[in-house]
Amino acid sequence: IFIYKVHNLNGGKNFATMLLNINRPDLEGKKIDDSYTDIKGFAFRKKMLELIRQNGDGFVEYYYKKPNTDKIILKLSYFKYYKPLKLIIASGVYLDEIENILNSYKQNLYELEKFILKRLLII
Repeated sequence: IFIYKVHNLNGGKNFATMLLNINRPDLEGKKIDDSYTDIKGFAFRKKMLELIRQNGDGFVEYYYKKPNTDKIILKLSYFKYYKPLKLIIASGVYLDEIENILNSYKQNLYELEKFILKRLLII
């Protein structure tokens, strides 16, 4: 979860202050700008602000260092702008975690399928 206090919804240098970032406490209380890019050069904050200006919210994919690892992983974040408080509240998930969950479900379904087939053969 991360929360920005917005100073300029049009972006630019110091467009917001990072109020909370569970994975990056070093950013808390610091001004951030929208020119910051991921490892592939994608200015994901610019895209986030564009979507917020259009819809008030949106999803953005970008590469970011996964906490407690040295890995740069594709991350999907959802952002929503709360106009009365001038806050952007966001939450993100690393796509490798979704893949791990899906693989677990696939394995469980495979085991269930084997169980059902065995029962059908007994009947």
